Amino acid sequence: MANKELSNSPESKKQHYLTIFLKFRNDYSDEIPANIITHADEGYYKHKCTGNFFAAVALYINLALGNNIFPDSIKASQLKKFTEFVKTLDFSRRITKENISYANEVLDLIIATLST
Repeated sequence: MANKELSNSPESKKQHYLTIFLKFRNDYSDEIPANIITHADEGYYKHKCTGNFFAAVALYINLALGNNIFPDSIKASQLKKFTEFVKTLDFSRRITKENISYANEVLDLIIATLST
């Protein structure tokens, strides 16, 4: 029972989300291959230039916001702006370097905030 309480502690939740956002930032490639990659391509799930990447980041931002993971020092409006941006992306078109840079900036903000 104590383990369950520990796993639901605010610090435990914060660490859980920090781990997820660190993986998004560091374990996915910023490279944009010459050809548009599909689910069938090797490494598809390790590229930031996919709709799945952007949708997953937005999903976890929304989950973290719902769990009140972020302190007041990070503005929810900054994060919601990104999630709204993701809704406007046309995933039938190429993700751009600018799109990836924006995602990296948001991830850097989240990671810096949760690391304190």
